[in-house]
Amino acid sequence: MSEQPITETVSKLDAARRQLATAIELWFHDKDQVSIHALSFAAYEIIHSVSGKKGRMQSLIFDSPIVKKEYRSQYSVFMKRTACFFKHGEHDPDGTIEFRPVLSEFFIMFSIVGLEAIGILLNEYESTFMWWFLFNRPNMLTQKGRDKLFDSVPVNAIAELRELSKVEFFEISLESRRSFLNH
Repeated sequence: MSEQPITETVSKLDAARRQLATAIELWFHDKDQVSIHALSFAAYEIIHSVSGKKGRMQSLIFDSPIVKKEYRSQYSVFMKRTACFFKHGEHDPDGTIEFRPVLSEFFIMFSIVGLEAIGILLNEYESTFMWWFLFNRPNMLTQKGRDKLFDSVPVNAIAELRELSKVEFFEISLESRRSFLNH
């Protein structure tokens, strides 16, 4: 059995990407929605801040131009509400919350967009999630997003890929990428 290091040096972006990878893996395997949300939000929050300081020109969730400036504070509180509930126990210790797990997909997606916006190459987990999103949620994408999909993948392959379960898509994607990189 290998020993754990006494200390580990981790950058903010390294921590965010590790949280993001774990959230993505849990998401593809349909595991605990609370954990997925907490991890994807934590990763997003770091990536949003760090990418903004590194000159990201693109808007993400918290600074979305579709929300009027006078309402952005309220909007941010609303978007952070579930993650704060999952993270903190000092307020309302006996409380409950209803949340929409689909929001985690947006925190994952916009984390990835934030990384790309500052020129970071996507890892296998991040690119697999984005490809799954492109194949399975094309109606949620802009024309530019749909063009990216249809310009790079034959139409008959898209239909076949859409038939895969999330976990099959995840495993095949990782295996294909690893096989390609090893040859």
